[in-house]
This record gives sequence, structure tokens and C-alpha cells, in this order.
Amino acid sequence: MSQSSNSRYSLFKKSRLAVDLSPMIDLVFLILIFFMITFQRVSEQHDPNVRVPFASGAVVGEDSKDRLVLNVYADGSVYDQNRKLLTLTAVTAFVEMEKLANPNLRLHLRADRETEHENVKKVIDAVAQGGIKDVIFSTEQ
Repeated sequence: MSQSSNSRYSLFKKSRLAVDLSPMIDLVFLILIFFMITFQRVSEQHDPNVRVPFASGAVVGEDSKDRLVLNVYADGSVYDQNRKLLTLTAVTAFVEMEKLANPNLRLHLRADRETEHENVKKVIDAVAQGGIKDVIFSTEQ
């Protein structure tokens, strides 16, 4: 080998380039946290114990913000989006408090397909007493 090629090789050998992976690792953790929070939010709103009815003409709503999710089980019991059992009186009080925090609030009612219509009507009446008049019903296509 000539001396010039030896000197080039020694120049590269002396310089120790390093790649800093810290920003990439930070970004990966931020993305991971984002997806964990998003998944938790989606799973809280969709209670697997409620099997909503089928509707061939069902339309998926465009705007999912400002919704208060209530689940009516087959036996008529009512649960909020955090799976807390509520009486009809508690539903009215809960809606009143939520309506104060968000005046544009709408009810997203997820009633089990096996529940009696009377149970759904009672929940809607309790919610109306709390101040929400706009109701969105969950169905499957």
C-alpha cells in the first residue's frame, strides 16, 4: 500500500463518529404513550358486556366529541363510561354535573339488544331531566 492510502485509512480510524439515539428513543416512547392513552379511551367507551342491536340503515357519526356514554345492560342496569353502576336518580345528577362542564354535551346511549324498551325510555327521561336533549343510539350494521 502506498503511504497516501495508509494516511487516509488512519484519518478515518482516528475519527470516532457516533450516532445519538436519544431523540429517537424519546420519540418512540411518546408514540407509545399516545397509543396507550388512545386505546384506553376507546376501550372505556365500548363496554363489551353491552351487545348493541343491529340496524341495516345505521350511519357512523362524523363527530364523536362532546359525548357522554351511558350503557344500559340487558337487565336494565345503567353504567357510565367508566363502568360505574348508576341509579336513575344518579344518572340525572351525573348528567347535570357533566352538562355544567360541557354545555354542548350529547348522550351516546349504548343499550343492549336484549333490554326492554321501558329501561331505555327511563334512562332517556333521567338524562332529559339532567339537561341533555340530544341522544345518539349505538347500533351495529
